[in-house]
Amino acid sequence: MFNDSVQPIVEAGKADLIASDHRLCEEISMIPTPGHSPGHMSILIQSDGEQGLLTGDVAHHPCQMAHLGWSSTADSDQAQSAATRRELFGRFADTPTLVIGGHFSAGHIKREGDAFRFAALG
Repeated sequence: MFNDSVQPIVEAGKADLIASDHRLCEEISMIPTPGHSPGHMSILIQSDGEQGLLTGDVAHHPCQMAHLGWSSTADSDQAQSAATRRELFGRFADTPTLVIGGHFSAGHIKREGDAFRFAALG
């Protein structure tokens, strides 16, 4: 279930496993975003009427917003990762949510036709 670098940590009892929709506290919750890996999660932070989304490995490059079917070779389930991108980006498109990619800068998701584009802060 875990890759070779994580398995020893789990076996040593040093990992706290959580559900993919776990709420860490009032401001921080997890969003299940499978595809890159079976248990992949993104983190939603909500505070003082604002929110930020840490996407992790949902997308490895902003071009995957315009081309939802383009998956990384690191994605364990490429069809699932494309479906996850469509759902996640659709949920946060055209909102003031600050989106921070695991492999690219912060910005906002904008709806563009049947897909999306990334508007980086700057």
